Amino acid sequence: MIPLAIPAALSGAKTLARSWWKAGLGAVVGAALALPVGQCQGASAERARQAAREADAALREAVKDAAIKERLAADRLENTLTIHQQSKERTDAIQAGPDDHVSAAQRRLNCQRLRDAGFSEAKLAGRC
Repeated sequence: MIPLAIPAALSGAKTLARSWWKAGLGAVVGAALALPVGQCQGASAERARQAAREADAALREAVKDAAIKERLAADRLENTLTIHQQSKERTDAIQAGPDDHVSAAQRRLNCQRLRDAGFSEAKLAGRC
């Protein structure tokens, strides 16, 4: 009985193969095509994740850069105000000093500066 069952099973297999071979071939071809497409989608998703990480890092750098620039601008403003205040204080101190008394050393220095600038001795005679 066993030998008769084998030809019957083979007959059924032949019938199945004759009628469904296109579907089997299609399944194999479909699987072969789906594998690269799935891999491409995975690579595309990884590129998108990498681009998102890069954009996030660029945003963090831009925020840090803006904070540094803001701090430097505040420091420049503070320095400018300090310089202006010190200049004003110096000018006020000079203006507040006595105008009537010039020391002999200051007079000699000023006369020498005038001579170096080209003033004649005749113009300086009464003052130096």
